[in-house]
Amino acid sequence: MRGLRLTLLIIVTFLLAACTSLSQPTPDAIIDVKLGLPPYLSNAPFLIAIEEGFFEDEGLNVEVIPLERTSNSITAIIQGDIHVAAGSLQVNWLNAMAANAGVKIVAGKGYFDPNGCYNSLIVSPEIVKNGEVDISLINGSKVRIGEAQFVDYVSEYALKNAGVDPDSLDRLDVEQSALFEILKTGDLTLSFVAEPYRTTILQSGNGVLWMNDGDFLPGFQYAYVYFGPRLLEDLPEVGERFMRGYLRGVQQFRQGKTDQNVEILANGTGLEKTFLLDACWPTIKEVPAVNIQDLLDFQDWAVSKGYMEDILPAEQFYDSRFIDHAIEARSK
Repeated sequence: MRGLRLTLLIIVTFLLAACTSLSQPTPDAIIDVKLGLPPYLSNAPFLIAIEEGFFEDEGLNVEVIPLERTSNSITAIIQGDIHVAAGSLQVNWLNAMAANAGVKIVAGKGYFDPNGCYNSLIVSPEIVKNGEVDISLINGSKVRIGEAQFVDYVSEYALKNAGVDPDSLDRLDVEQSALFEILKTGDLTLSFVAEPYRTTILQSGNGVLWMNDGDFLPGFQYAYVYFGPRLLEDLPEVGERFMRGYLRGVQQFRQGKTDQNVEILANGTGLEKTFLLDACWPTIKEVPAVNIQDLLDFQDWAVSKGYMEDILPAEQFYDSRFIDHAIEARSK
């Protein structure tokens, strides 16, 4: 069936990971946890939790494994190269869960704030005429909108409302670093972009803002925290400790662009403080639990597109015990 993204590699790596035994830590041991992070500002709570010692307080040594894309996390977490992944919603994740590959969603991250601007559709200056986007130049054009991802799902909704036929678009897989020149020349008419790339492109003048978070599906939760077999099955108590540290990171992140948060993110991302102050920060809920209905709606769309065979029940894609534990621990 078209769009099914699971490969033999995922299944094989799952089997290899399942065969790897893990010794139980001693009570006072510092536990190493490998966290895979793509280069987006929505991962700021993890950087804060590391820098402020929130994970260390839980007896964890969290090592960040930089990843270029969320899609790189899937094989890595099944193989055990990373233990936690933070990334956007993609059909590949759900297909891995359908294959019982030992990975589940355990908490939420960003969602589309009606007043937010973290995610945007940016268009080429070449298709802006008299201050307005020329829709006729988008239909049938080349765009950067990832297929079988949340970007595909929410962009379809927004583009249809704007009079664009999503089925007419020629989707290109373009690296973020290449967007600046391609948008400027008009070889790419539009791209879905998140921070920090969003502000970089807009400040360069090589792209023009068209839509923001509120123009997509307001309230839709598009990013999640994923655990692999190590924390789900072998060391769930370590998973609980990780979630407690993450929740503390979320609470501090929600304080906004404080001097301390800006300092931490500048050190953790290599971005200038002035840039971080200009950039749009994502919105993360105080209690980042998972909105199951959003995931069911996304799957319904994915099945209709042929990206998935069946809709998964909640217990196959979501394990709530870790965030539930962290919330309970915070209330004590």
